Amino acid sequence: MIEKYKIVKTKNKEVLYLYLNSHYEFSSEFLKKENFTKELDRIIKKIQFHGQKIYIMSASLALATILLTNKIDQSHPKYTYISSSTLEPIIQASERIEYETEKEQETIKKEDNNSNTSKDTTNNNKKEHASSNKNSSTKKPASGSSENKQSSTTKKPSTNTQKPSTNKKPNTSTQKPTNQTIVTLYRSSGKVEKIELEEYLIGVVGAEMPASFNSEALKAQAILARTYALKAVQTNKKLTDTVSTQSYKDNNQLKQMWGSSYTSYYNKIKSAVDATKGLTVKYNGGYIEALYFSTSNGYTENAENVFTNAFPYLQTVESPWDKNVSSYLKTVTLNYQEVLKKLGVSDTNATIEIISRNKSNRVQKVKVGNKEYTGVDFRMTLGLRSADFDLEKDGNHLKVTTRGYGHGVGMSQYGANEMAKKGNTYQQIIKHYYKGVTISK
Repeated sequence: MIEKYKIVKTKNKEVLYLYLNSHYEFSSEFLKKENFTKELDRIIKKIQFHGQKIYIMSASLALATILLTNKIDQSHPKYTYISSSTLEPIIQASERIEYETEKEQETIKKEDNNSNTSKDTTNNNKKEHASSNKNSSTKKPASGSSENKQSSTTKKPSTNTQKPSTNKKPNTSTQKPTNQTIVTLYRSSGKVEKIELEEYLIGVVGAEMPASFNSEALKAQAILARTYALKAVQTNKKLTDTVSTQSYKDNNQLKQMWGSSYTSYYNKIKSAVDATKGLTVKYNGGYIEALYFSTSNGYTENAENVFTNAFPYLQTVESPWDKNVSSYLKTVTLNYQEVLKKLGVSDTNATIEIISRNKSNRVQKVKVGNKEYTGVDFRMTLGLRSADFDLEKDGNHLKVTTRGYGHGVGMSQYGANEMAKKGNTYQQIIKHYYKGVTISK
């Protein structure tokens, strides 16, 4: 949830800046949740903050301002813009970006059981990658992003490069050029590693996108991962191996994940990284917020509908290809009373009704009894896959049907793969999802 902090003295008064994970889907409701207030109390005691004003930040963008009295008062939020600076990490929360198949979910559960990474309970996907950066997003992703095995319900995608021989071992040695970029990676194990950028990207793309995807989609992912990493270096943001920044897997982890497909998958992803070496995505000369997620509902989402702040290149675009993948439509059945309890509604007879939707058809407002929630708040509280959902009360249960998977901002990974399968290049994919950007070295 909270990844970094800084304290600034202004006119002899301390101001605290708390930085959320880059994939965290902000909403005003999370400020009122007990887990956030406890976390805030813990941090204030740890760093001995003596001021009153606290800014909630995402990268260099202020999402909200709260006043610290005897309790958090969020009745009058103020939104502003504040420059980022070098920070020290206090928490390295992790979350997974969305994965498509049940088989993939089981793989991730096994990985989670063997790792020491913490799990963000607010993550909407049930431990399945968004980016992201994700978050995804979260993606999932998380976000945070997506898994690394092809769905059994999806045809094997064609690629624009010749399939490498599975008998040929990948060349994992790195010749360090004179003008190389080195990134510092803070691993979940506690180790700090320095890795050459292009080598690091192989581990990121392998962790963030299924290696079975079309090569053009993998190239697009590589460029976004490079953009994210270079912006992090530029702004002194610490890179981790989780979707609090970007997921990363080293060669041993990739071997464990891919098994007998390791050689061919490694070479395929390395080819995608090599083919796009040095390329990044910029808007008005600066690196973009390289957000992406798993699967759309047919449209991407405006950034301000999820993360408060608007970006001209992160606006709704059509993504009809997503409707062809198995992760598009899902239905879950929830206990009605448990739903009311999670939403903080004491009236056991309260009705739940969708009031409005936005232009991307995601839910804008939900009414529960006498309370109203944003679609994002509702989704996060109940752990739904998407903010595009339908509700149906069935006795003591609530049926929820979702379309898409992830926060919906930026590039849809499964949409990108479907575009690539139809012959679109990585340039066309990126410029479809991020309007007005340039791709250059």
